[in-house]
Amino acid sequence: MLLIYLGSNIKNVKAGQLRDAVNELLEEGGAMVNTIFQQIREEGIEIGEQRGEQRGERRGEQRGEEKSKLRMALNCLMKGMDVRTIAELTELPVERIESLKTTLSQENTTHPGL
Repeated sequence: MLLIYLGSNIKNVKAGQLRDAVNELLEEGGAMVNTIFQQIREEGIEIGEQRGEQRGERRGEQRGEEKSKLRMALNCLMKGMDVRTIAELTELPVERIESLKTTLSQENTTHPGL
């Protein structure tokens, strides 16, 4: 587009001058384009790192919340509470509470004094 514009609007420019000007522009423009792409790439990397950190934090929070719920469920089981009630309180699946109860029973059978 630049060449068409220059060719139609400049009458006294020789082909060599035009070629030299275009080459110079491309060399300078190429450096500018590389700089722009480099900035975009660096911003993309930074955004990716931030998102990764946020996901990691969320996963850590989720794991911590899960551990807390399991600890509460275990305490409730040791107090003799009903599995369904514990599931309601902790928002854990009934199957998970039953599995925990089975594990707790096995531990009590294997190590009766604990």
